[in-house]
Amino acid sequence: MFSSMAQLVMEHGEGLEHVETNDLPIATILEKLDKKRQWSFPVVFNQLNHLRGELLQGRMGCNRKCRDMLVGRLDAAKNEMNKKFGNWDRKHKGISVGLVVSTLDSYASPKWRDPDEKGRVHSRDCSIKSLMQPTFNEIKEEFKKAKLTDFQAKKV
Repeated sequence: MFSSMAQLVMEHGEGLEHVETNDLPIATILEKLDKKRQWSFPVVFNQLNHLRGELLQGRMGCNRKCRDMLVGRLDAAKNEMNKKFGNWDRKHKGISVGLVVSTLDSYASPKWRDPDEKGRVHSRDCSIKSLMQPTFNEIKEEFKKAKLTDFQAKKV
């Protein structure tokens, strides 16, 4: 039960400034969960920057046209996220990890067919969402590791 609730706090929490503990002894637990929540933002944003670099270097993407579209989509996504969340490289307050992930999930690559490749249609696996999925999975797995024993006082 604790692990499930901790996951919800880490994925959907927007920072401690939105939480009133009413003098209950849970502030330390919430602080630890919020630190893990904050950990995830640089993981996502660093991977987006890495992904952009890999696309520009030609190490990811189906072909050049696909890479060009993905870089353009990634740049547009960064601009849209700046408007929605503020500076996407640093700001963690008032933003949930779930909202960032769902926003990125919504940026699908356009469906297209390369006229130079007979009968070939753009792969569904070549999108920002699919290229970021391993990072999203890493974050979810890290959130699942939260156990009540991690937050209990150690016996001496």
